Amino acid sequence: MIELNVLFPKRRPGSRSRVAFTLIELLVVIAIIAILAALLLPGLARAKEQAVQAKCKDNVKQLQTVAAMYTGDYQDYIIPNAPLGDGEKLVDGQFPLWCPGFNGETWLDAPENTNVADFKTCLSAPYMGNQIGIFKCPGDNIASANGDRLRSFSMNGQMGWVYLNLPSWGMENYGAPLRTYTKYADLTCPGPSQAFFFADEAMYTMDDGWMQMSGTPAFPNAPAHYHCGSADFSFADGHAESHQWRGPVLPKMPYVFGDTSKGGDNPTIANDPDWIWLFPREGCISNIVTGTE
Repeated sequence: MIELNVLFPKRRPGSRSRVAFTLIELLVVIAIIAILAALLLPGLARAKEQAVQAKCKDNVKQLQTVAAMYTGDYQDYIIPNAPLGDGEKLVDGQFPLWCPGFNGETWLDAPENTNVADFKTCLSAPYMGNQIGIFKCPGDNIASANGDRLRSFSMNGQMGWVYLNLPSWGMENYGAPLRTYTKYADLTCPGPSQAFFFADEAMYTMDDGWMQMSGTPAFPNAPAHYHCGSADFSFADGHAESHQWRGPVLPKMPYVFGDTSKGGDNPTIANDPDWIWLFPREGCISNIVTGTE
């Protein structure tokens, strides 16, 4: 039998029990904790950012599914798209566009920033069960003056010219020199796997859901950079992808409350790698004869 004095030896008279850390030992422990935190925190931040980007990509892909479902119901027509102000024309109580397009979204008190009813009456709503969270990129997290905006994504301005090709709309040359697309069958140049539909737009240029493109090196409506300098895109064939910006313009678009485009087209240089990537995905030059691409 083990004696108690073996397990719990008695202190010798005059001996001192060492219970507390010395200052040096405490400083060493603190330094080790700081080093471990420095190693772990960037990884945790990256994991969090990857989760946000995955949700953004999922949302934009769901928007593309909505567009495909609309096309299936309406004889191959692309879900309508138009510039700011043209959404005021109501058809059967609905906005005749993929998203509300009367007031637009801004840093200020624009009704469409937060008006859920507007989003529930646009053409996309029936196909998403009114789950309007799909319109939002979670990386867009700076609220406008009247609260968190409901939409972050915009639609390629060359797509969905269901109304805009009508003479009464006076838009015949607005998309020049890029081709415009009314039906999915028109997507022969670029093809469905290269023609982008939706993207998260920078608040620096955000207004309507009609993402204006340019036939010359410029970004009138600029893709965002909310995910470590990248944006998420959906394409006509249904896939979604992220693209990292590396040029002189898009990575520097300010994302600060109240900071908006100064009215320019945000021009860039011809060899900007971001422009070189985006341009062929906007739409082909309009003088290319269909079927000869």
